[in-house]
Amino acid sequence: MQHRLLPHAAKRAIAIVAWSISCLLLHRVEATSQEQTSSPIHFLPRPIEFSVDSSETPQRHAPETMAGGVGVFDYDRDGEPDIFFTNGANINTLKKDSPKYWNRLFHNNRDGTFTDVTEKAGLKGTGFDVGVAIGDYDNDGYDDIFVAGVYRNTLYHNNGDGTFTDVTERAGLAHPDKQYGPLCQSQLHGLISIMMGVSICSSSITCPGMAQRSPTANIAVSPNTAIRSSTRNCRASYS
Repeated sequence: MQHRLLPHAAKRAIAIVAWSISCLLLHRVEATSQEQTSSPIHFLPRPIEFSVDSSETPQRHAPETMAGGVGVFDYDRDGEPDIFFTNGANINTLKKDSPKYWNRLFHNNRDGTFTDVTEKAGLKGTGFDVGVAIGDYDNDGYDDIFVAGVYRNTLYHNNGDGTFTDVTERAGLAHPDKQYGPLCQSQLHGLISIMMGVSICSSSITCPGMAQRSPTANIAVSPNTAIRSSTRNCRASYS
């Protein structure tokens, strides 16, 4: 009789232990779920209607691999970060002859969505652009945009009203190097020094209408100046 009772008691003890462990695990899962739900930081996907078009061809010219600079900055000082993208161009003409090649500025609507304000801002661009740097070059409180491109750099002054003006010529930045493409160095009224070089082709590749180019790129700015940049195949140094 005692022999038969012992297995039954053991089974009952095991069931009680298993039930206790299950309760503890369930309590832990519920607590973790509540912690995740109550977390002040969470991420959700928010699509933006933009895709880089670098006019890819079977020839695989070097500029086709370089388009796609991005700058995140508060261009209208409303406290929310906005997004600027550079884009490519027709590889045969190096011109933005279609809206699919436009650079794009997206305004942050403060609700997790963005609005394309490119045309209103005057930032469609004209050529094959590959990089962007953001900085307030004239210290007026509004961030300006420096765009690096094939054979041409562009400096856009932020007018403070949601629009930008191309001041490349006025700033002395409209003189690309004939051998190395868009390479400039300029002292803008003692506020920001800019040296920008963008790789166009490797030493073994020749592109349409272009000689062989320098394989590196540099961005240098003066002290106490925040320049945020994104340029493929480049290195940035801060003095």
